[in-house]
Amino acid sequence: MQSRPVTSAILLSLLFGAVSLSWSLLGLLFPFVVPYKAVYSPALLGEVTAHFLFGLAAGAATARLAPALLAGLEAVFIDSDHLMAAAGFAVDARLSHSVAFILLSSLLIARASRRSALASNSRAVMLVTLASFLTHLAYDIASGDGDFPLFFPLSVSFYNLPYLAWPVLEVGAVCLCLLARRSWDASAEAR
Repeated sequence: MQSRPVTSAILLSLLFGAVSLSWSLLGLLFPFVVPYKAVYSPALLGEVTAHFLFGLAAGAATARLAPALLAGLEAVFIDSDHLMAAAGFAVDARLSHSVAFILLSSLLIARASRRSALASNSRAVMLVTLASFLTHLAYDIASGDGDFPLFFPLSVSFYNLPYLAWPVLEVGAVCLCLLARRSWDASAEAR
């Protein structure tokens, strides 16, 4: 029965998006002077689709539908941090693109997964969440936007990752998903 894990993956990814949006509230402590211009166009649909596919491709290494879906959806929902800026608040639109956010959110999602149909291995869920972050950065870099506030909230400085970092990040995400797969396989054998 695959519907319960898929439902859990969708709910966990929505939680991840809510955490990303909440994280952007920290931006109110560090007002951003450049106004955010939300651009709604057909290109936005292409960007959302590409983020999903980058996440899905890495998540496919788990050989499971629900974690692959989780990786794809989280790769999209990390951008919910854009909503605060789009709503007119003086915050940077990429605050969830930081190491602190991904570490804290991965632990939170792993903990939340203990009550889901993916509960067999919260460590594997944490690895998939970390992988979704890498895939998101990979696509952003591949599309020409490699500036991230990597050390927010410790620093509001942006760091530019070189263009050739994107395949390294995507391969890193695949490796994390392979580790998650091994973890799920080991859990299944133990039962």
